[in-house]
Amino acid sequence: MTREYIHIHGARQHNLKNIDVDIPRGELIVVCGPSGSGKSTLAFDIVYAEGQRRYVESLSAYARQFLPQLDKPQVDKIEGLSPAISLEQQTTSRNPRSTVGTVTEVYDFLRVFYARLGRYYCPKCGQPIEAQTTDAIVDEIDALPEKTKYLLLAPLVERKKGTHKDLLDKLKRGGFVRVRLGGQSGTVYAIDDMPELDKKRMHTIDLVVDRLVAKPDMRRRLADSVELALRYGEGRMSIQVVGDASGVEGLSAQGERIFSTSAVRPTCKISLPKLSPQLFSFNSPQGACPRCAGIGSVEYFEPHLLAPNKGLSLKNGAVLPWKNPRVFARHEHLLDRLGEKWGFTTATPIGELSETAWERLFHGDHELGWDGVVPLLELGEGLSHIWRDELSRFRQSAPCPACHGARLKDEALAVRVGKDDTARNIHQFTSLPIDRALAWLQELDFGGHEQLIAEPLLKELTHRLGFLANVGLDYISLARSMATLSGGEAQRIRLAGQLGSGLVGVT
Repeated sequence: MTREYIHIHGARQHNLKNIDVDIPRGELIVVCGPSGSGKSTLAFDIVYAEGQRRYVESLSAYARQFLPQLDKPQVDKIEGLSPAISLEQQTTSRNPRSTVGTVTEVYDFLRVFYARLGRYYCPKCGQPIEAQTTDAIVDEIDALPEKTKYLLLAPLVERKKGTHKDLLDKLKRGGFVRVRLGGQSGTVYAIDDMPELDKKRMHTIDLVVDRLVAKPDMRRRLADSVELALRYGEGRMSIQVVGDASGVEGLSAQGERIFSTSAVRPTCKISLPKLSPQLFSFNSPQGACPRCAGIGSVEYFEPHLLAPNKGLSLKNGAVLPWKNPRVFARHEHLLDRLGEKWGFTTATPIGELSETAWERLFHGDHELGWDGVVPLLELGEGLSHIWRDELSRFRQSAPCPACHGARLKDEALAVRVGKDDTARNIHQFTSLPIDRALAWLQELDFGGHEQLIAEPLLKELTHRLGFLANVGLDYISLARSMATLSGGEAQRIRLAGQLGSGLVGVT
């Protein structure tokens, strides 16, 4: 028997009755027959299962313990097998975080591509952001209003698990006294008084390099401390104003301002974090939009779903989650006051409410101390656990108002690749159809050191995108949610992912 066939002898699995069959290799084979004749058994339970089983058995005992073990099929002999892959009919992922880009792993290469070759553009003015010198940082801090109290901080750990005991001991030996735990809204501790950190939780730690008060004769000490902070922060540092922050520009809500020797826009008072692949991951807190947590959309209570029957009054259960009289009674006093102000009573059919009254009823009137139906439901006010599970039918989904569906933080979306007039951020690129995305990549032109970095990344990206185009998906974008794809589209995406691995000789 030559090795050009998969030779199966004595197959007795399920409905197969001791059959022999030779399947040509290197050909497209169609197995057809009536329902129950054994088509799926031959393809999946014999060819696929035995190919996978033999491949797994060729691995070490250590590796095998992490892989699923398939049962040996009921067959006398199989020859000419190779490792096999299978495409099931029901493969569509309903995970809202899964996109075409993540499932095909193209997005993993894109994150590295943008982290290594991207350039910051100011979110305010749209101009490229340049590095800031140490002297420029000292000048800006030295210009703070006199008597402003502030801390000089160097970022050391950013959302990493561990106790970080060795780091803290090293800082203490270096003569440092304080650190801040928890980021901008965190707490400053003396290193000796630091609480023990849970090694399974993520922590953010900043070194307190110096505590200063702005005054004319502080420049020498300030310059030394800034250099020290930049050295420990690897080119990044920040100041946090303590107390009155009036007259200090560019501060965050927590009274902090970041400085960087790699990315800063002095005229707009903006400084951005160091580029890393995690910055472009919407499944990581470092990159995900804080408003939607990287989903790209938010759910909200729709008043017309909460109160679909416009002929009912509030007293008669017009608001469905409050149709229980005891729940309604908790809010009746405030609703009576709201009605007096806006011209309705709790016995008025809600379809007769004015547009303003409807808005105040559902979204609040803070002058009266009325929160609104929607905010109260968001808090779960007066609802049982059963009702909380039922609330989803009163909600609708809308693009996130912060990232507008891009899933990422503003810092990640401020990074672009390409020449100024055609530069795109990562969301703009993943929103392109595959054919246009390929064309844009082919138009990119890098020189010098960047070319050495770009060449292998571009090769891998065009290779994988090419497979998506070759299976007929050139009209789909990488940002497309897997939950919106048809079964056939999902199958072709999985096929492209397998073919894109570059393996040969696979059944």
